Amino acid sequence: MRHKQGIVAALAISLLALANPAAASGEAVPAAAVTVDLRTAQTQAIDQTISRKIAENWTRPRDARPDMVMDVRIRFSPEGVIEEATVAKSSGNSSFDNAALQAVVAIGRVEAIRPLDRQTYEQLYRERTLSFSVQPAAQ
Repeated sequence: MRHKQGIVAALAISLLALANPAAASGEAVPAAAVTVDLRTAQTQAIDQTISRKIAENWTRPRDARPDMVMDVRIRFSPEGVIEEATVAKSSGNSSFDNAALQAVVAIGRVEAIRPLDRQTYEQLYRERTLSFSVQPAAQ
């Protein structure tokens, strides 16, 4: 029996963090730091959308085990179209790797990428790597 649940598509990414000593001390925060903070919130929402869509398209292979982990490298167009999805790091199980790739490709397009400014797109969404791991089935 195949399960639609049982995988977490956890994004293995690094987002810009708001690291400003003035903000921690209660001083006024420069406008540039506020822009970074807003961009981080926007990209987190996009990442959640990507994870949700992948989970909706995921079909767990029968031989998937909880210790399996694989990374998928995704290349997006500025319009949010998935141009390419490749295995960046294999789990060692081709059915698991192929199921993850199929789930990513099935997304097709992420509309929320289209309105991003060019710099954010180039830094965070031209190429993105996602890490997949299997969670034990709920009893």
